Amino acid sequence: MIFMKDSFIKNFLILSTGSALTILIGLFTTPIITRLVDPTEYGQLSFFNIYTNLATLVLILGLDQAFMRYFYQGEDINFKRKLLYKSLWLPVVLSVIAAFLVITVGHYVIKASDLQDFDAIVVLFAAYLIVMVINRFSFLLVRMQYKSKLYASLNVLQKILYVVIAIVLVLIFRSHYLLILVLALFLAQLLVTIISIIKEREIWKPINLAYKLEFTESDLIKFGYPLVFSLAITWLFQVTDRLVIKKYGSYEDVGIYAGAMAIIAIFSMIQITFNTIWAPAAIEHFENHPDDKAFYTTAHQSITVLMFFFGLSLILFKDVFVLFLGAKYSQASYIMPFLIFSPIMYTVSETTVGGINFMKRSKLHVLVAIGSCIFNVVGCFVLVPLYGLQGAAISTGLSYIVFFTLRTVLANRCYYINFGLHKFYSLTALTLLYAWWNTFHAFGMISVVSYLGICAVLCVLYKNVLITGVALVRAKFIK
Repeated sequence: MIFMKDSFIKNFLILSTGSALTILIGLFTTPIITRLVDPTEYGQLSFFNIYTNLATLVLILGLDQAFMRYFYQGEDINFKRKLLYKSLWLPVVLSVIAAFLVITVGHYVIKASDLQDFDAIVVLFAAYLIVMVINRFSFLLVRMQYKSKLYASLNVLQKILYVVIAIVLVLIFRSHYLLILVLALFLAQLLVTIISIIKEREIWKPINLAYKLEFTESDLIKFGYPLVFSLAITWLFQVTDRLVIKKYGSYEDVGIYAGAMAIIAIFSMIQITFNTIWAPAAIEHFENHPDDKAFYTTAHQSITVLMFFFGLSLILFKDVFVLFLGAKYSQASYIMPFLIFSPIMYTVSETTVGGINFMKRSKLHVLVAIGSCIFNVVGCFVLVPLYGLQGAAISTGLSYIVFFTLRTVLANRCYYINFGLHKFYSLTALTLLYAWWNTFHAFGMISVVSYLGICAVLCVLYKNVLITGVALVRAKFIK
């Protein structure tokens, strides 16, 4: 097995440091917020995020993905600048129009005027849409240039700003919790977006925009628009659990479920770290070395070991982590086990989905989204009435395995890579059994013994990865 490129590993380590800081911040601050805010307000915040994420992905029209795909086809700063503005202008215009419509007619469309501070939240929602669109491209610009320290710093700063603003305002006012959390989200996002633009001001300067590109705006839209449908369906796939929980339960139930997701989200920083540098690295590697497939298999096996180890550890200590959330969220410990498949399957699939993007077959993402979404919708409507919040988590976890499988199979039809998936699925089957047991049982000796046994299997299946990792550490740190 070959070593991955030094630059990739260097950037991963830099971003990992930032992720570690973000995880620590989350471990200390998330419990403070959940103890100060009732599950009902936390559930309402979850729905605010659901709607803003959907609106943002529709308004961007997939042009962020087109921006990534074409970014390395030119090195000149004028090329980067022209590509940025050609990709950005339409989403910004659409977001401004959408914001105007939300403010003017939102009261007639959104049937939630019973919420406290509804008018102020609607205005913040409108402004947040514009900021989210610009933020997407400003962060992508940093990410695509491998400025790992800056990217990590911006993410850490965003987390710090959010929790500091939220905690300070909650302690001062002791009311209007949903408005405070939304305001904290907006201000944190706005500030880091401004900073990211200032840091990359040379590319953001609106000069030399007459630069001639070899592709047209229609080429960008042609690549991006199928992704709007796939991302919208993926959004539905990812939020089905909370929508069904709300149908059969309440905002409080959604808040408890969101509490479990908050713990998963902290450890999903590994996913975010890897995906941040992997997507551009994979595209760049394919452009320069289209026949070198060992790079992708090495990444696949390495991230598989890392993600399953952390996922299994999270299941083992689920009862400990949930203690941080507070007594109101105690049920979250039985929701977490199957939710770990979300970051695991999504992250590992990023190493196997490359063929779709390399061959510019973006329409295949629609099939992946549809298949996963249908599975999760059916699963949630069957399992939530039977098992409640645990049923939603089980359905979501299983649907992410379907998501991984569809991505991998379709990508390999475009650009075949032998990932040795028999090992991956063997490990997945064992982890499924472990998650099922811990969904219905508290911490005990069976959990510990099973954890050690599955970790032993992991080491045996991927011993070459571990040997390579040890050799890399020695080469880097032992003189």
